[in-house]
Amino acid sequence: MKESKVVAAILCAASLTGVGAYYLVTQSQRDTEPPVLSAETEELDVGISATDEELKAGVAALDNRDGNVSGSIMIDNIQKKSDGSGDFQITYVAFDHSSNQGKLTRTLHYTDYRAPRFGLTTALRFPAGKQINLLSCFSANDCIDGNLTPFITLGGDTEVLDKKPKQGHYDCTVSVTNSVGDTVTLPIKIEVYDGNTAAPQIQLSNYLVYIAKGAAFDSNAYLQQVEEYEKVKPIVEADAWTDAESQISTAQIVVESNVDVNTPGTYTVSYIYRSATSGLDCTVQLIVVVE
Repeated sequence: MKESKVVAAILCAASLTGVGAYYLVTQSQRDTEPPVLSAETEELDVGISATDEELKAGVAALDNRDGNVSGSIMIDNIQKKSDGSGDFQITYVAFDHSSNQGKLTRTLHYTDYRAPRFGLTTALRFPAGKQINLLSCFSANDCIDGNLTPFITLGGDTEVLDKKPKQGHYDCTVSVTNSVGDTVTLPIKIEVYDGNTAAPQIQLSNYLVYIAKGAAFDSNAYLQQVEEYEKVKPIVEADAWTDAESQISTAQIVVESNVDVNTPGTYTVSYIYRSATSGLDCTVQLIVVVE
């Protein structure tokens, strides 16, 4: 009996030793090294409509055990760089047969990219004592994501955003971010007037325009008409003005502009008109973004 117990103990010890040895061998053979990714170039130039295959062009992945695993390469993310260059960084990921993950990041330059743009459908003038819904005035469009209007956010004077503001001028912002992390913020000025319905109203063809750096800019090109006492008078160039009863001359509109077409930025053009009939005046603004 004693001998059988000794034999059993010896067998048990041998079994445990074998399991431990197997575990150590297995652990030593375990693959923990990720594949290594490489790219033919450090920068990639493509259009915004480039396919995944075009974005992955020239990228390869090699693994120390599995060899070429380039077929597993995927695009992990694309984000705008924070260095002010306007470029993006694209990150690739690849896996070996042991699910080890390797990554590579390189610079991505979209040859036809532009930042999201806003649209503005009305003058930012509102009568005092009424709730202002600024979001309903704006739209946003992006060359990558399309319609971004539902994602517009507002900032600035809380009196305008949260309640019925008093007469005066207020500074606010509208912002939107696209799927590659490019955030655009537009500063805007809100005018709250006394609500006098007898005051004239200048109407423009556009209230927000984007122009290329160095492009020609004619502030009078956006003047459309003046509405006063429910009568609408078109605004015409001074040399074409013939009838004071039915027309408004551009010479009657005071234009104040700080637009510098050679320097990218956001500018404002103010148009001021005083009625010869009522003596009341009005101001409307055009926002100009030089890109």
